[in-house]
Amino acid sequence: MNNNDSAPQYAPPAYPPPRTDRVPGSSHLSHPGYIPRPDPSAPPQWEASVGEAQMVQLYPFGRYHDAGKNNFDRGVKFCEWHPHINPPQYVGYEHLDLLRTQGAKAWTVSPPSQFNGKITKERDGTIEIKTRYDPETDKTLVSSFPLLWGHYSPREGAKGVYYEVEIEKLGRDAVVAIGFGCLPYPTDFRLPGWHRHSAAVHSDDGFKFFENPMGGLPYTEPFRKGRMSSREENSLTAEIIGVGIYHPSSDNPSGAIFYTRNGYKLETAFSGTFFPRKDFDVHAMIGISGEVKVSINFGAGPRFKWQEGNEAGWKVGQENFEKPRV
Repeated sequence: MNNNDSAPQYAPPAYPPPRTDRVPGSSHLSHPGYIPRPDPSAPPQWEASVGEAQMVQLYPFGRYHDAGKNNFDRGVKFCEWHPHINPPQYVGYEHLDLLRTQGAKAWTVSPPSQFNGKITKERDGTIEIKTRYDPETDKTLVSSFPLLWGHYSPREGAKGVYYEVEIEKLGRDAVVAIGFGCLPYPTDFRLPGWHRHSAAVHSDDGFKFFENPMGGLPYTEPFRKGRMSSREENSLTAEIIGVGIYHPSSDNPSGAIFYTRNGYKLETAFSGTFFPRKDFDVHAMIGISGEVKVSINFGAGPRFKWQEGNEAGWKVGQENFEKPRV
């Protein structure tokens, strides 16, 4: 028998890649503009476990679903107006010099066009974000450069990319969403994880979202730990959430996305995302709703709480910029 004719063998993924069948939800229709075509070489369709399916039935829109249908519809419209993500970009000479000389310090975040807050680059290398309450609450900030570059392969020894967010304050009903995504994205009125080519975990319920406006899936406890202040119900001492994505390798062929919490690595959140890598520039995305204070560390600040993240293999900017992918 010819080995080339045998059926391929796939290990079960830890989390589903984007669905390829159009299954309408109970109240929100799936939008064909950001559902990819079926890939004949893809593994069999992932199915939810019984426990996850029960949780989705209990919380079809997450445990604290505050996003209105109006903004959902605006997000769908945005994807209709922008049916394709931006193609990968080459690094210009000016930016290449910045990346070479500053390393992780070259990364900052860009706010959406309507942003009621303040972004400050601190002396210790972190980026502090403070926001006030805004009725148009859901916003997404995007890293100034991609963390994964479609046109450039990682250098030998690079394991992946990783960054951390220290949550210092969560006002009443505030939300922080931490993850990755591609542009363009409806950053003025949606959180990451809700639309095409974006992944995030949300603080209010601890659910994980990948291209999923329907409520997400259970992942971790809500980010409301720590010593509470007597004045503000949800103010806390600090909680540090990290997120990383592996470069595809023989040890991790799916390029999995994982999270850490106060230095401890959680189980894999997503696998099989942003493939093939040459087609995507993947940015860090930090969603904010309500009054918050957070600090972002792309590696230029203090040592990461997750100790392995301090190894050279997890630094941002390790692509071979002198030799683009063929």
